[in-house]
Amino acid sequence: IAGEREAARCREYERLAATVFETVLEAVVVTATSQRIIAVNPAFTRITGYLPEEAIGQDFSLLASGYHPESFYQELWQALALRGHWEGEVRNRRKSGEIFVAWLSINQVRGDDGEVVSLVTGFSDITEYCAEAERISHLAHHDLLTGLPNRALFMDRLCQGMLQSHRERSPLGLIFFDLDKFKPVNDHLGHPVGDLLLQALADRLDQELRASDTLARLGGDEFVLLLPTVGDGQDALTVAEKIRLAVEQPFFIDGHRSHGTASLGVALYPDHAADGLGLLHCADRAMY
Repeated sequence: IAGEREAARCREYERLAATVFETVLEAVVVTATSQRIIAVNPAFTRITGYLPEEAIGQDFSLLASGYHPESFYQELWQALALRGHWEGEVRNRRKSGEIFVAWLSINQVRGDDGEVVSLVTGFSDITEYCAEAERISHLAHHDLLTGLPNRALFMDRLCQGMLQSHRERSPLGLIFFDLDKFKPVNDHLGHPVGDLLLQALADRLDQELRASDTLARLGGDEFVLLLPTVGDGQDALTVAEKIRLAVEQPFFIDGHRSHGTASLGVALYPDHAADGLGLLHCADRAMY
């Protein structure tokens, strides 16, 4: 009787395990130690697009995206061999070719003799979560109107730029500028036109700058430009002149022709200040 009860218990356990395997929302893949796929569940097909008959018998690298270097996988297998478990974020590829972000865990399954007989891998598609996290991070560090870095991101880059400038003994330039008579544009043409003007200006200036430069909007019509490893003061003045000329070119916004000028101030690190706030203050003062 005891044997029958144990057999019944085992059958019930196997039935429950099979039910979980079939219904769980996380993709589950069982592979041999050679990485050959032995079994997949319905969630695997839903996430990857591969039917069981297309995946079983294939190597698990079927999902490889090419995003990760070989060293990534070497560290993964070393950790798995050491601890019997690994989990982390991985870029995989669906059958359609689309890259998706997966949170993946791998566990070793050992036989009665203690040897590894198979691997069970589970993963969830976290692509949308990652995209939303990146969007929130972007909003926290960029100006909502122009998409330019905001004050927080600019100050961080200024700090990094000053450290680089100190290491390389190369001056760093800062150009503070605002638009002359921008208020009348808002007063006479309306704030929507003023907003479009600021967006058009940001786009125009972005085309004039090096990839290493950082243009930020501090608020209103105030902008600041970081010039890492600028040659000398004359080089910074040359860039300031480019900004002045770019601002003076006419803008055609919503049927209106806008023509403006800019006031600019230039400061250099380490000549004019020893810290970021001090340098920003010097450039602001120079503008006036």
